Amino acid sequence: MLLLKVFDSVSHTLSLLSKNLYNTLQGARELAKPPILSEILYSNSKKKNNNKKKKKKKMNIVKGRRGNTVQMHS
Repeated sequence: MLLLKVFDSVSHTLSLLSKNLYNTLQGARELAKPPILSEILYSNSKKKNNNKKKKKKKMNIVKGRRGNTVQMHS
């Protein structure tokens, strides 16, 4: 009886391992695919928005009369 439980446990563990390996393989295949146009456009627009935010933040920081940096509030 104990031997059957051991085999059942090993079988279950191997089944889980097989599912994990399959999911890993599917993920690797998905990563190997080239991006589609909508993904490229989304990535580019996200980069542009980040650059605009950085520029706006830089413009809000100016030098004071005594050379100290002053944060301007917009």
